Amino acid sequence: MAEQDSSMKFSNKNLDEIIKVLRKKIILRIGIMGADAQAAHEGSGLTNAQLGTIHEQPDNDGKKIPKRSFLLEPLQEKLNLTTDENKYLRKELFKRYFDDKTPEKFYKALGTKALQIVDQAFMTNGYNQWTSLSQAYLKCKINSVKSKKKRAEYAKNNKILVRSGALKRSISMKIIKQQ
Repeated sequence: MAEQDSSMKFSNKNLDEIIKVLRKKIILRIGIMGADAQAAHEGSGLTNAQLGTIHEQPDNDGKKIPKRSFLLEPLQEKLNLTTDENKYLRKELFKRYFDDKTPEKFYKALGTKALQIVDQAFMTNGYNQWTSLSQAYLKCKINSVKSKKKRAEYAKNNKILVRSGALKRSISMKIIKQQ
């Protein structure tokens, strides 16, 4: 009887590639950054970063203003990759990370999704979680609009934090690669 070779060949090429991808240090930032952060916000006397901070963390500014999170809370809630509703998103993102071995694509896709979530927060008054504008404040803002047509439009469409659109436009993403 002939003796059989019982040795197995093992290739760790794919494992080495995955480890190499995982070792890349990449940071994704979503927020008000760069020149947009320091830009003056129309009519408020504040920068976009200051205004954003007041709404994200109202207790820190000493004013009586309700919290209207457009970054942290919507992203925590809507970008939770452990929920069943994000099953497809999770699958697609991880496919880009592991199958394509391109973490940059993964982070870009994740950042794009995060920016969509933030945009929706503005368009839906924080997914209908933000405290409504007070009637006195709303009346003051409506009366400050000069055109009768625009005043009626503003009264009907009283979205919070979108009057000029500057705050929403100041939000961007940045992918930082560290070696």
